[in-house]
Amino acid sequence: MDAINQVERYVGCLKDKPNEYKVQKDTIELFLRFLKQDKRFKNRQGLTKEVVDYFLIFWVPKYKSHLTKLQSHYLVCTLDSILQFVSEDNEMPHSFSLVQTYSEEYIRLYQAKQTVVQVSGSPIMRYEPLVISLENYREYKRKRNRKDTMSMYEKGHFMIEEVNREGYIVLKKLYDEKQYKVPFRVTVLHHFKVGDVLHITLKKKIFFIYWEVDTIRGYYPQKVLNYLT
Repeated sequence: MDAINQVERYVGCLKDKPNEYKVQKDTIELFLRFLKQDKRFKNRQGLTKEVVDYFLIFWVPKYKSHLTKLQSHYLVCTLDSILQFVSEDNEMPHSFSLVQTYSEEYIRLYQAKQTVVQVSGSPIMRYEPLVISLENYREYKRKRNRKDTMSMYEKGHFMIEEVNREGYIVLKKLYDEKQYKVPFRVTVLHHFKVGDVLHITLKKKIFFIYWEVDTIRGYYPQKVLNYLT
């Protein structure tokens, strides 16, 4: 039985539990979209830990721009329940706990991403419900429509090499040895971890020492390196 059919069987059993289905519905729909669209695991025979790992490590951070703490927890718990169902359906032991492995880490990753989003000048002030600053939006559009000719830009995937308690992180561009210092408030540094990978555009004014984040497209755990090569 392929992975999509296994998830759909799980949904069929869950329909008798409307409260649980309501909580898990968004994650199930997102996971099914991934299984149907992603080329790496499209038409994959059987749902495995490898498939779920790829979904959590690469696919969700790339395509899901924001998750609250509660949404992060529901997402991981729902996938854990699906894996447990598939294991029991196939009479196999379920020994891999997604909740223990990913729950707290996922919350941290999205908090770290939100910290970067805020310093990049994003007009989004809040996601739940969505609140946008009109003043910041105008400035954001102006920046996107006209590049600063007095600044240098670097874009790509960068790994955190150091979290310095004096108020900055040190990034290294993947497949390059050049380092970039990016300042942050000391009070938010605990969200960052050495090894985290950011898909961003950096900007630095000529003669300045520090770089700043111009835009961010994704924030990933270090394991994503298995899928970026």
